[in-house]
Amino acid sequence: SFVDKLELECRKLISRDQEFYLRWNGVGDLFQQSVDTLVELNQRLPDMPIWCVTRIPRFATQLANIENIWVHFSLDRSSLDRHHQMSGHLLDMKNLFFSYQCEPNEVLEELSVNVGVLFFDGYKIKESNHAWS
Repeated sequence: SFVDKLELECRKLISRDQEFYLRWNGVGDLFQQSVDTLVELNQRLPDMPIWCVTRIPRFATQLANIENIWVHFSLDRSSLDRHHQMSGHLLDMKNLFFSYQCEPNEVLEELSVNVGVLFFDGYKIKESNHAWS
């Protein structure tokens, strides 16, 4: 019944704004029931873009190449190994992109992985990170 309610609300919003999209989990992470919900909602509303964020490889791969579901995989200094866990799936996932979140006072001289978005602490580039601007 949750998917029914979510679909109803999304249809209302789409009727008012054809460019409506769903941003799933602004905080927190995916869990199995949320992945199942996203897949079911996408089947019911296949033209509605869904953006979700995760740091968990197994949930990201369950959403691989599902039309209109975009997977933002978030990394930081302590989780770079997850990029390597995903590397076997990278060529297959057309809907995946990576971001990197700097920690407070982190000076980023080099990044060993490719990311589409780089977030500095407080969204401010410090003088020590000026090479990234």
